[in-house]
Amino acid sequence: MHRLLAAFLCILFACPSALLAQSEAKDLPRFEKLFKPSPKGTPSLEERRAALGAIASYDSKAAAEALVEAYEAVAKEIETALVQRTQDEAEVKLILAGQDPSKKVTLPQPQYDRYQVLLKQLAASRTKTDDLEGLRDALQERLAALRAPAALDWLLTKVIGDKDQPFTLKLSIARAAAKIGESLAPAMLAALPKAKRSEEILVLIDGLGNVGKPAKAATPAIVKLLEHEEKGVRERAAWALSQIAAPEGIGPIVARLEKEEDRTQRQLCIALEVLTKQQLGQSVSAWKRWWSVEGAKFSSGAVELGGGASSITAAGGKGGYYHGIPQEGGALVYVIDCSGSMIVGIKNPQYENNQPVPPKDPKESRIEACKAELANAIGQLPEGTRFNIVAYNQAAWKYQEKMVVASAQSAKAAQDWVAKLGSEGSTNIHDALGMAFVFGGRGVRDRYYAAEIDTIFLLTDGSPTKTDGTPDSTEKILQAAREWNPFRHVTIHCIGVGTGLNAPFLQQLATEHGGKFVQR
Repeated sequence: MHRLLAAFLCILFACPSALLAQSEAKDLPRFEKLFKPSPKGTPSLEERRAALGAIASYDSKAAAEALVEAYEAVAKEIETALVQRTQDEAEVKLILAGQDPSKKVTLPQPQYDRYQVLLKQLAASRTKTDDLEGLRDALQERLAALRAPAALDWLLTKVIGDKDQPFTLKLSIARAAAKIGESLAPAMLAALPKAKRSEEILVLIDGLGNVGKPAKAATPAIVKLLEHEEKGVRERAAWALSQIAAPEGIGPIVARLEKEEDRTQRQLCIALEVLTKQQLGQSVSAWKRWWSVEGAKFSSGAVELGGGASSITAAGGKGGYYHGIPQEGGALVYVIDCSGSMIVGIKNPQYENNQPVPPKDPKESRIEACKAELANAIGQLPEGTRFNIVAYNQAAWKYQEKMVVASAQSAKAAQDWVAKLGSEGSTNIHDALGMAFVFGGRGVRDRYYAAEIDTIFLLTDGSPTKTDGTPDSTEKILQAAREWNPFRHVTIHCIGVGTGLNAPFLQQLATEHGGKFVQR
């Protein structure tokens, strides 16, 4: 009897893990099959999402490997869809050659018909890409939820160091590892000296910073990165030191301040305020004086560090203002809405049958008022500041292919270009914002790039739409911006004109990227 009871108890307690292992052995191959190319065609998104749900409880190295392979497969599908989209965009550009995109399109009927077909294809392409990106993000979330040490160890060693793996995947894995805390910090620290590419370094210091104080042993290695050639790495290193909150991090940041300028100097000052709980703003001399007096006490460990709040906000100065927002930084992109609704009056907008009606005096329209404000802002830029302009309606187009260096002559040329802008069509914010980030260095999708711009000013008077004028998803735009700007190296300010806009969306976009939202 006792033997039977013992056997029963053994089976009772052994069964769950045994059954789970058996289920995993069956479900993982099924899952993998749905994400591999097949002569029968690609399985539907619904089938693949269901398969992902079926393995949601598995937390193992095998599950990690299967998820990464699936992620790679979906990423390739996205790339293929984007290639087709790029080809369609190139054809649109060819059709519109010689046309002013901000004014009504006038084309021979066959070309106009083809143009309309392409706009619909581009909208359908966005929908397909959005759906695939949703599946990719679901895979990424599942990977980020893994907690088994064997799974995370494999991900840290095999994925983060692989130059061919998507940057967003690496960042997600590092942040997932950080949630476990101290136990995986040594693995990330050990990988840091071996990391050669900026994206690997950023992923690892981001993970260590998210571990926080238990990652104190990483302080010397991160301090060295304050001297890195790339300013984005220096900024993130200062942030990580503010989160780890080790006394040894204070002096090197203070010493680095006078070597930096503009945004990077500001980011280091923010890190110091968070680290020391001292609110000395962006004054290098104030930080140096404070350190000469208080340095010994703060270095000794007698003062609790970390958890401070920064008092630093964008201050006005040599760059003047744009819609009341200081033009801070050395490289700015203005994104201006040229949709049809911008034709209405700035003070008293009128509509008939839901169609915008221009004011009697064209100078009183939204578009003319916003063009005047933009021309004034460009005129205030100090010589040497780099800038560019993206105008948009259902499509987006740029002032120049490369960033322009501000001078009296270049400012006048840009102001003349702005003066010719009209208002026609819908409000494709997604593509306009994406084009602005192209100036920032974004070229290859889902790869890390060093941001070459400081600030984006996004102006709109409406809710976002796709190329065919149908409503766009604000959450998709927010997610795209997070991927384009993962470390918030670029500040995004949002300016809303009138009352028919999606203010909560613009407020969230600005807040997530360290900017301001103003409504005019």
